[in-house]
Amino acid sequence: ASEAALVNAPGDPYVEVLAGLERVRVRYLMIGAMGIGEHFRAGSNHIVTNDCDLMLPRDVVSVAAAIGLLQQLGFGLSAGGEPLVEPDDVIFAGIVRNGACVRGTKDTTVIDLVLHAVELDFEAMWPRQRLFVYGGHPTRVAPLEDLIASKRAAGRTKDKLFLEQFREIIEELQARERREGPAQPPTGT
Repeated sequence: ASEAALVNAPGDPYVEVLAGLERVRVRYLMIGAMGIGEHFRAGSNHIVTNDCDLMLPRDVVSVAAAIGLLQQLGFGLSAGGEPLVEPDDVIFAGIVRNGACVRGTKDTTVIDLVLHAVELDFEAMWPRQRLFVYGGHPTRVAPLEDLIASKRAAGRTKDKLFLEQFREIIEELQARERREGPAQPPTGT
């Protein structure tokens, strides 16, 4: 992965997607390593990640709008390892019913539209979201405690390694949030 995931050059495809979701009014929360990375940036630390995981509410309208946006931006789409060439209402309903992850790829950029993640409840996190500025655009990020709990509960080797690698930074951010409340997001990134 390159540092493009965190350094927002003009034409950054992550910024295009995030700004597009705001424009078409799709509720989303950034989760995964990139979501944790946004909390880190608020504390002046950086991580690099290979993809951007965006959790959506489990409804057909949101899924259809997000998929339509990715298509409009030139992303190739797949779900369950199968290409999504011309998704329709039946496909959208199946994605929602099964809680499937839709992957969008464009060059080296990977966006995962996630409907289900271990220990994460979209509707419970929505009112507690953090709003950061990413590439000059508002970005909705799941709460740090929820993201850490999800990584722990997933139990995957890569998640355990991630938590160990960034243990000191995570502990520092958690202690600061307990003392002062959540870090203020950066305004100029």
